[in-house]
Amino acid sequence: MRNAQKTLNELNEEIVSFLTKKVGIVNTFKFINQFTKGQSNYTLQRREFFKDYSFEQIINEIKKRRRLKA
Repeated sequence: MRNAQKTLNELNEEIVSFLTKKVGIVNTFKFINQFTKGQSNYTLQRREFFKDYSFEQIINEIKKRRRLKA
């Protein structure tokens, strides 16, 4: 049997309802938010955030955190 084609709005409502039942409202919104467009420039934010760090310092910090996870 073939499902009738739904409008985008109907599909969105059904999927949000399904996800909410399966993983909860908080996780549903976390999932959906990864597809929404942000309001800022991520690359410029990262450049500003890391402007006082050398490449080697950043790499060493990554390695340090990876060791702590293991």
